[in-house]
Amino acid sequence: MPTRRLTITEKVLEKVKATPPRHKTWFDRLDASHQSELADIRRGWQAGDIKSSAVKLASHISTTLREDGISTVGIQGVLQWLRNRD
Repeated sequence: MPTRRLTITEKVLEKVKATPPRHKTWFDRLDASHQSELADIRRGWQAGDIKSSAVKLASHISTTLREDGISTVGIQGVLQWLRNRD
């Protein structure tokens, strides 16, 4: 008797179960002092104390971190983080 083929849904759900927990974000991989500095920048920008567009600020954050040897930070990730209110 032939074995039953898995449905697409079953295949997807198996892959989801087999996938390890989500990796840390770029921000979570930073040391505590960098996180603190960037959190201050985000709070200042969100409060309107830092006059800059989100894209411009994200670009400068990303560039500065790359210059300091943290090369996995992209502008889109920083933009998403900047706009997050948590």
